[in-house]
Amino acid sequence: MTEPAATVDESSPAAPAEPAKRSGLDAVLDGVGKTLGLGIGLGVAALVALLAVSLIGSGALGDIFDEDQFQDRIDAINAVYRQGERARAELSKSGTTLTSETMCEDAFHRVGADEERVKRWTKDQKPDTAFAELRKLSFINGCLGRPNQLPATPLPSPGK
Repeated sequence: MTEPAATVDESSPAAPAEPAKRSGLDAVLDGVGKTLGLGIGLGVAALVALLAVSLIGSGALGDIFDEDQFQDRIDAINAVYRQGERARAELSKSGTTLTSETMCEDAFHRVGADEERVKRWTKDQKPDTAFAELRKLSFINGCLGRPNQLPATPLPSPGK
């Protein structure tokens, strides 16, 4: 009797190949590489996070994304005018009437409206006192219930 020939089932998966054996040095170098890569990646991530926090904290990020300084100045003048209106309304509730520019200028300092969120500087790195005066006048106009008509001011000379 002859034995039937062995049949090969082609539908069964082939046996997995044995992985190539690595030397101990290769395993150590692979571990060092992964550790070093992870350390560098974490260091870069920490540096990016620190940079983002410092940009946000310093306000520089707002300057980068907000290039419309004209609109910023208009908004600042309108905001301080509304602060003057609110100061007049709140003080009148308590019986205090602000009747003169001197009283409103005093209120400008007392309520903290003289402090700007963003300090403004001229091109020669000096405080922009002309803009600060416009803010003060705007507050006084709001405080006295006057329209916010500001005096014309000369444009800054072109930078040298």
